[in-house]
Amino acid sequence: MTHQTDWIFWILIGNAAALASLHYFNPREFSVFSKAPFSNLSMSSPRSKGDYKTTPFNFTIELIFYLVSPLFLSYTLFGRDHLVFSGWIPYTRMLFVLVVLFLTQSAILHAISWIFQSKEGFTSFQKKKNNIRNWLSLVLIPLLFLGIFSPFGQLNLVVSAIGLIIGITYISGVLMASSEIRRLENISVLHIILYLCTLEIGPLLVLMKIFIS
Repeated sequence: MTHQTDWIFWILIGNAAALASLHYFNPREFSVFSKAPFSNLSMSSPRSKGDYKTTPFNFTIELIFYLVSPLFLSYTLFGRDHLVFSGWIPYTRMLFVLVVLFLTQSAILHAISWIFQSKEGFTSFQKKKNNIRNWLSLVLIPLLFLGIFSPFGQLNLVVSAIGLIIGITYISGVLMASSEIRRLENISVLHIILYLCTLEIGPLLVLMKIFIS
């Protein structure tokens, strides 16, 4: 299996090296980023606004997430053997679909902000949500190393269970990020739930259905 996993190994080791470099050269930014799902920073505060500037650090973190998340979804949906022996072409397809999905989410959020005439509030919410999403890379990389290269055999069930916990953490983080925008923009909880169902959970379920079938 060594030859078949070479491409997976280099994706994971490359992204792990990138994370290590970010931690070494940007320790303060990395510390803030590593606490993203648990941060209660107000989006209206000067400090929190500073956290959302577009920087090479944020771009690299975003790129790492896009490269790692298709591997994890493929592993969770199909298992290690399918991921290894099917090669990198299905991986690139899922990567493309995820990029389109997240870009579509971003476009819809921008449209909603235009409708509500509150670009700043929705932009802050989106960037905080992206920080929480990108934080998953910190957990997904070691999980994939464990699941694919473990000497203890198949760990699909264990990795999938941890993945479910990660998903719940992400949804909780999004709800936490929405609390400030609800206060600032007077948006009801029903709108937030509708957003989660239509733009977060729903598209992922459809994606899973398409790839499984």
